[in-house]
Amino acid sequence: MGMRRSTLPAVVAAVTCLVLGTPVGGSAASTVLSAPIEDPGPAERWISSDPVSPTTLAAAPGEVACDGDGTSGKRVQILYVRETAQTDRLATLRPTFQQWATQVDQAFIDSAAETGGYRRVRWAHDRACKPTVTGVVVANGTLANFGTTFTALKNAGYNSTNRKYVAYAETTAWCGLGGGGPGAKDDRPGAENRYNSGPDLATMGTNCWSWATTGHELLHTLGAVLPGAPNASAHGHCWDDEDIMCYDDGGIPDPPGGIVKVCADAPENLLDCNHDDYFSTNPVPGSWLANHWNVANSQYLITAPRTEPAPAPLDFVPLATPAGVLDTRDGTGGTTGKRGPGSMTAFPVLGVGGIPTSGVRAVQVRVAPNAPTAATFLEVWPEGRPHNGLSLINVGAGENISNVAVVPVGASGKLVAYNSAGDTNIVVDVLGYYSATTGGGFVPVAHTRVVDTRSGLSTTVGTIPAGGTRTVTLTGGGVPAGAAAVAVNLLVPGAPAAGWLAAAPAGTASGKGILNYATGSTQSGATVKLAANGQATFYNKGGSAVHLTVAVQGYYTGSAATGAELNPAAVRVLDTRTAGTGTPVPAGGTVDVVVAGANGIPAGATAVAINVTVTRQEQSGYLKAWPVGATEPAVSIMDFNAGVWRANALKLVPGTDGKIRIVNGSTGTLHLLVDVQGWYA
Repeated sequence: MGMRRSTLPAVVAAVTCLVLGTPVGGSAASTVLSAPIEDPGPAERWISSDPVSPTTLAAAPGEVACDGDGTSGKRVQILYVRETAQTDRLATLRPTFQQWATQVDQAFIDSAAETGGYRRVRWAHDRACKPTVTGVVVANGTLANFGTTFTALKNAGYNSTNRKYVAYAETTAWCGLGGGGPGAKDDRPGAENRYNSGPDLATMGTNCWSWATTGHELLHTLGAVLPGAPNASAHGHCWDDEDIMCYDDGGIPDPPGGIVKVCADAPENLLDCNHDDYFSTNPVPGSWLANHWNVANSQYLITAPRTEPAPAPLDFVPLATPAGVLDTRDGTGGTTGKRGPGSMTAFPVLGVGGIPTSGVRAVQVRVAPNAPTAATFLEVWPEGRPHNGLSLINVGAGENISNVAVVPVGASGKLVAYNSAGDTNIVVDVLGYYSATTGGGFVPVAHTRVVDTRSGLSTTVGTIPAGGTRTVTLTGGGVPAGAAAVAVNLLVPGAPAAGWLAAAPAGTASGKGILNYATGSTQSGATVKLAANGQATFYNKGGSAVHLTVAVQGYYTGSAATGAELNPAAVRVLDTRTAGTGTPVPAGGTVDVVVAGANGIPAGATAVAINVTVTRQEQSGYLKAWPVGATEPAVSIMDFNAGVWRANALKLVPGTDGKIRIVNGSTGTLHLLVDVQGWYA
């Protein structure tokens, strides 16, 4: 919202304020302002933010990207500011502030990924990669005014030109205020830009403490949104909704005269929805951002993930039944209850459900959001390590489906699950683990359907009744007798109601689920351990009879001496939204994707483990995928409905020039994302 700059101390040359989010310990409230800040005027649009309480957040991991010693160079530093007479709440609130820092970080990660880049905030942090939160006590009455607060902080030594300060202030005199000091509104594109230095202050009053307010005010100190930007308001915001900097602050020019939903399907917690106002890692040549200040170029951001030595390749040990490592419905993994938007949930993996306590370098997990209140995606990564913002599963509101993924395990033996939007329970099961000392290798085969209850292929004709079972032989179709496990794609076609399947070697009792299916057709990758005779039993845990088809993609041997070993990876190799001109894949069209010979994946890779995501699809349909140069298979890899993101994991052999081919089997356009989770050699 606007204010009369002439009423502020001269050091504050450009300051903006915002009401957004749900405050800690209370409901959303109006801004409480006192002189010299101008009355807010028109009602603001409230940005959806994380409503969870400090008690919930305190158990979250709170790590950010490790960067050098955590203190030297340009940093964003967190302060907790109170007056002498106020109660010191720092010990209680520190975990909350640290958690909000990780959520701000996530917004930068996800936003950068939309334009094919990588950005994280360069926080001041300790040796454990937790953001440092420093308590500052100021004289009584100081917090009644933003200018006197900033002056008091600088007089207390928080005046480094290498710092942007994020201050949580024990005051109700303002909601959120942030901006540059002398020389603000500098739109020069180079490193000499004023926004590449400090000190600057982003501060929030108690009525508006939230991670979203934090991100918004920090962005002001980094140079968003400058006059002259294509969709800038007069008061440092934008009107091309949805994103964290856009709301009707009373300064929108006419036309358009108000907020315009340019990115109506975008999460409001991301940056620069159209990537043309203040943040893009790959601005269009000749555009405003290409020739003016771009927050993505800030020296207060990390621009590339930390590199680590390449680990030894790994062999796979399948579990007879999946090991449940997280289920927020019943407290498995240490967390009970639905997780909110932006939440990060840490849970142990090593030593759980038959997984060894040491020697495990990665796990194959099944990830299942349970009845989310909004469309969302989940990410899973090793605790204590930087993550790359790649989603593992995308679901619509109320859906209960699952996907599988290969995820490394860090030194703590824990993983972290991130929920993007809405409230949802989260279920994570481990199908098997990867070790450098034990297990078997992987052998890919041409994708081949080996079981189909509709036609009676390798089984009897007819559905699997509710609560019923079906035992099938999964050797054959390129899978030899003696295989320890098979990598498959499961299809439940035309289910009359949602449900789930379990699977186990024939003769073994069922355990955790292996596939959650929705009404209609659902496909999902999986790994199924086999009995000595090559058989497995599928258990229908749904309330209605369903058909099942099984297509094999490869198998795991029982010996490390045979088959290919896994080299974990995490890299996005295609996003048609940002590749080239951002043209979607046309109806019936194909796209060739390089999955080997680039992005750190060798040209000689035997196979790749990938995750394919469909978004912005106009019509319902399916996808097929196969090596370039090979014959198009008869089986598909995914079924999807119009408008609902969908993802599925699979294993494929790279074809000619290291490429795979994906076909859009629908009558409308769509966008594709392809992420490599590992490669075999």
